[in-house]
Order: sequence, then C-alpha cells, then structure tokens
Amino acid sequence: MERTMRGQTDIPVLSDLLNIFVAQRGSEGYAFNVALWFLPCLFVTQIVFYVADRYIKNPYILAVAIAALSVGGYVYNLFVPFRLPWCVDSMAMVLPFYAAGYFLARRRCKGAIPVLSGIKTAVVAVALMAVLLVCAYANGRVDMDTGIYGNYFLFYCAAFAGILFFYLLCNFYSPRWIRCLGTGSLVIMCIHEPPKRVVIQLTSLAAGMPSDVLCATIFFVLLDAAAILFLCMVFYFVINRFSPLELAGQKRGGTDLVF
Repeated sequence: MERTMRGQTDIPVLSDLLNIFVAQRGSEGYAFNVALWFLPCLFVTQIVFYVADRYIKNPYILAVAIAALSVGGYVYNLFVPFRLPWCVDSMAMVLPFYAAGYFLARRRCKGAIPVLSGIKTAVVAVALMAVLLVCAYANGRVDMDTGIYGNYFLFYCAAFAGILFFYLLCNFYSPRWIRCLGTGSLVIMCIHEPPKRVVIQLTSLAAGMPSDVLCATIFFVLLDAAAILFLCMVFYFVINRFSPLELAGQKRGGTDLVF
C-alpha cells in the first residue's frame, strides 16, 4: 500500500521476502517499511556488545575494541559497496552508541552521575546544541541505512551532542507523556512508516496541495508528525493494555502507559 501511494509498484516481491532472513540494509530491501533495517542491526549490536563485555573485563581494552570496530565499519562503508547480512556493517557504527548508553545507565543506577542545577543544565544544553548544529552542518547529509556518514569525527560529535542534549532535557523535564514516548520509541520506529504515508496523503488531499510541497512546509510537517505519533502511541497503548504481548518491557495494563 505504501509503495503504491508513492507510485513505486515495481518492487520485486521475492527479494523483499528473502531480505526478511538476510536483513541487508537499504530501502530496496525493506520496501514494506524502510525503517525496519534498524531491528536486525540492534539485535546484532546487542549480541556483539554482550559477548565483548562478557569476555573483555578491562574497560579500557573494551573501549579500544569498540572504537576499532567502529573505525573498521566506517572504512568498510566508505570503500566496499557490498552490504553485509544482518546489517553487520551498520552494527559497527552503532556499537559506540549502545555501549555509551549501557555504561551511562549503569553509572546512573549507582548514582555516579552528578545532578546539575537548572542554570548549569541550561548552559550545558546550549553548548551541546551549538556543537550539534555546527557539526551537523559541517558534516552534511547522514543516512545510516545507506552507509552515508560523512566525516567520522563530525558524525559522532553531532550524534553524541544530540544524545546528551536530550538526556539533559529529559532529566530536567520528564512528564509522563515524554516517558511514554521513550518506552514506545522502538515500536514507533517499527510501525510509523505505513501510517506516515496514509497521513501524508490524507493531509495532502485535505490541504489541496501535492505531498512533496506539503512535506516542505514546516506547519504540515509538524502536524503530520503529531498525528503519526498519536496513531503509533494508540497502537502501543492498545497492545500493552489488551494483548498478551509485552512491548518495551512494559507490564500488561501498566500505569506507565496512561496519559
């Protein structure tokens, strides 16, 4: 349905079917939902980090090993056009983010992360946003799905600056609906693409303008994003509330999902 709306009906069904098992990244391999490339990448990243953390006891050696894998993944994406199964080539670039999140969460549980005051939080947040904007602008377009990272150092500087910015922001202001979005972020990532196309088409019809023009208008971009988030969170809420499945570790019927 989504590709029909885009006017792309010549996608080979067999290659998409086989890619469910091979999991090579790239939009042509996930015609039904391009964002799903991240799932096998995440699973492989978890496995690799678990093995590395289990058998490399020295944290400095572990950090060097992760950095070496990251550099290797960057060089591979830069010079080798062949995409590895299960998004292994992307995994190498994702691994530093996963490791940083793991160690940050572990230190937070131990109370080892200092709590900044409101003024200090604002100053650090502004500095991080400045780093993010400068590095992102200098680096240009980034697309992990297709292996486009730009400059290695600018990529990680911009990424970690953005991560830390939102980490500080959420520590300073974290209402229930923000926490709900956080716990449902993986679900949103997995299911947002098909409803996105429907919402864009409906908005385009209602506004009487082409979808490409609509997607370049900030008002309609924000409006569509809010509608898509709402639809995804309704799905997330219903699944957690009424089905035997559990998403993002939430207990069925848990109060964390109540707005």
